[in-house]
Amino acid sequence: MYIKELRLKNFRCFGSEEEVIILDQEMTSFIGDNGSGKTTVLKALQRLFGSTSAERSLKRDDVHFGAGEVPGPATPSDETQAILPVASREIYIEAIIDFPELVNSVDAPSGSAFDVSVETFHAMSCTGPGGPLQARIRLEANWEFGIDEDDIDQKIYWITTTEDVPFGDDDIAKIPMPAAQRRRIQLKYLPATRNNSAVVKSAMKELLVWLEKFGDLSSGKQQLETQRAELQKVFDGLPAVNGVVRELSKNWGELFKGELYSEAKLSILAQEIHKALRDLTLKLSPSETGAEYAIEDLSEGQASLLYISIVASIIQLNERHIGKSVAGYRDVPELKPWLTIIALEEPENHLSPFYLSRMIALMSSLCSSDSAMGILTSHSAGAIRRVEPEKIRYMRHDEQKRVSYAKSITLPAKTDEKYKYIYEAVRSNPELYFAKLVVLGEGRSEEIVIPKLAKAFDPQLDLDPAFVAFVPLGGRHVNHFWKLLNDLSIPYVTLLDYDLGRHNAGRLRLKYAADQLSKVGIEPPLEKPKDASAWRALGESELKKWYSWVKSNGVYFSLLLDLDMMMLKAFPEQYQSISSIKDDSKLNADDYVESVFGKAGNGLADYTKKAPTANELAIYDDLFKKGSKPISHIEAMALLTEAELKAQCPKTLERLFKDSATRLGIDLSLEASG
Repeated sequence: MYIKELRLKNFRCFGSEEEVIILDQEMTSFIGDNGSGKTTVLKALQRLFGSTSAERSLKRDDVHFGAGEVPGPATPSDETQAILPVASREIYIEAIIDFPELVNSVDAPSGSAFDVSVETFHAMSCTGPGGPLQARIRLEANWEFGIDEDDIDQKIYWITTTEDVPFGDDDIAKIPMPAAQRRRIQLKYLPATRNNSAVVKSAMKELLVWLEKFGDLSSGKQQLETQRAELQKVFDGLPAVNGVVRELSKNWGELFKGELYSEAKLSILAQEIHKALRDLTLKLSPSETGAEYAIEDLSEGQASLLYISIVASIIQLNERHIGKSVAGYRDVPELKPWLTIIALEEPENHLSPFYLSRMIALMSSLCSSDSAMGILTSHSAGAIRRVEPEKIRYMRHDEQKRVSYAKSITLPAKTDEKYKYIYEAVRSNPELYFAKLVVLGEGRSEEIVIPKLAKAFDPQLDLDPAFVAFVPLGGRHVNHFWKLLNDLSIPYVTLLDYDLGRHNAGRLRLKYAADQLSKVGIEPPLEKPKDASAWRALGESELKKWYSWVKSNGVYFSLLLDLDMMMLKAFPEQYQSISSIKDDSKLNADDYVESVFGKAGNGLADYTKKAPTANELAIYDDLFKKGSKPISHIEAMALLTEAELKAQCPKTLERLFKDSATRLGIDLSLEASG
């Protein structure tokens, strides 16, 4: 079983309209800005399935107040009020449980996940004819404002229908969920901010409780009691211990008179083996000093690793022993958890990338079973790189409405040939999830050139890769990236190569951009040419209209060939100085046409103006075909001052910078460019 959906209403940053969050069967990763709602998702699970009463109890901080609302006593309604006091609110958190194990339940062994389905059958409902069974667990809370103390009445139910049910008790589809059943869905939550000592002690306590519940200790009981008695005798015989006990007994006897409780004694160990278990502690060795190391002294990162190790051990022990006859263990299936939810909040705060990778790998392995699922929140592109895009949920907070939303990552269907390309591109560039702006380009040259030129153009326009993602497209499937970024509300601009002279390029690249925009629902106000021949036959005035339209949608072209040639033409002296081409008197353009434009391209024949010279083609071939594009750009731009970079910046990039500034909310005073 697993939680397929989480539904929230009026809980923290989720408002009066129900928010439905789809969870993955194994592991779901939540990403987003600070305050976007990632922690709220974990807190919702904690209110449902926390291990203590304090974790399960709602507080005023859990109540959602929208824009213009504050908690306060009810007052007569006044539409002119800027701030509206809210005296009461209905909150619910609902988990939709799915049972994929029922699909393969034939001959399922005792102790398997199938047993869980049987135990929860009374609360299941059918999603429709031939549809799967599911269960619903809803926590409802009625909050009322109080001057000294708020009143929050909360109850948890099974809901035995897939239909909508009203808030409150008055519905036959609601069955109160017993505490014993609630405890069988367990949340193991490692918060980003915590008391390390308390975390590891809590985890250790859970391990000892498991040992007490399921360990068969009867075979060693007599021997342990005998050895304890012998150890107690040695302890009592120590002069200092004997002196302390004698003095304490004398003073106790003078103050307390009675036959009962008259003798004092220092007991070295609990007499009952189950009580002795609770006094066990975990030590790690060897240490730097040679002594055993207390877990309370672990660093934050080490404490995180130990916590997950203990949780993993409990899950694996449950799978291995409960429901099976294993020597040394007691079979108490009614105590086995139905589901364990492992929740890690921003583990990158405490772990290096090496250990972070190990932790996520172990978590993924644990959550591949029917009895565990994982929740990960992160700000780290390194952590998200290890997560499949389909398992990512992007959190966004609307500041004006004061509500948050969770969105899935949109990818092409797996049967579509484009799926693999987009999947790999997104997984290779996880920084796009955290970007304030995404620059979609052809290759890695954009990541080198654009930030440097942008900063020179205007100091305010810092397109640093730390918060601006540069995603290389290779000229393919750009519409899927547009759809993805639109869904995530992340602004973007696109820089494509015009490739004039190459095969199926030039004006057909303009056609490509127009077609891609159509695929995301952006249609031109112009009549689109019917085919490639019609695009090639467009007049200059029509071409300008198409250029203007694609630019209005954030699509720009490196003219007339690509970004590399555009930079070479803008800064010819610097690029020539780092190339091996020094004497251009004997250069022949024809010698470089195939290298630069490809065998199938028309080459220089497609140029009616601004055609590359033989010298430019030779330098292009030397630096960008035979050499490294990124290194060539770095070396050439290092020879330029910021004033020179700004003065000679290509016009296409000027326009792109102005557009980027607008999308980032930066006010630039750029000179109008043609």
